[in-house]
Amino acid sequence: MFDDLIIVAGLGGPIIWLLALLSLISWMLIFWKLWELYLNKTFSSKKIAEIQQFTEIVTVSIQSLPQAVAKDRIESEIHIIITEKAVGLRYLDLIVSIAPLLGLFGTVLGMIDAFNTLEQSGSNVDPSRLAGGIWGALLSTAAGMIVAIPAAVALTFYEGKLEKIRTEMISIMSRKFNLNKTE
Repeated sequence: MFDDLIIVAGLGGPIIWLLALLSLISWMLIFWKLWELYLNKTFSSKKIAEIQQFTEIVTVSIQSLPQAVAKDRIESEIHIIITEKAVGLRYLDLIVSIAPLLGLFGTVLGMIDAFNTLEQSGSNVDPSRLAGGIWGALLSTAAGMIVAIPAAVALTFYEGKLEKIRTEMISIMSRKFNLNKTE
């Protein structure tokens, strides 16, 4: 089986090797973020430690600072917390963006090679050589999509979880400010 992968990678050229490296990096990022989820319970819907700590910050800020200053400080804290949790997601986003483009680039290079072979054959065109070249070229496009699709799914999942945390923190902030107004 490993020999078949080496043969396929050889047919796709250097772009396939680059896509294999991107795939390895994206799966490392995906598993790292999953491990982070598991260890820290970061994205659970329950009142997690960060949310509880955030609630305390909101309460102290509202009690000790003017409302406008408190609101700015709390919004800044939300941004900091979300940014810390989003570490690594920019790289996953980059892989989602460039993997299909690299696949298409490999396809273009393969098609150039296939048509170069066709031109050099002159009147002795061997359809099997041309088909093999096109097959190798299209392999790059498929590889680009194979790399990008799981990364896109994982990125969407993580971003959704981060949005849920952000929304919960904004809700806490809004409730605390409304409670403060009535007191």
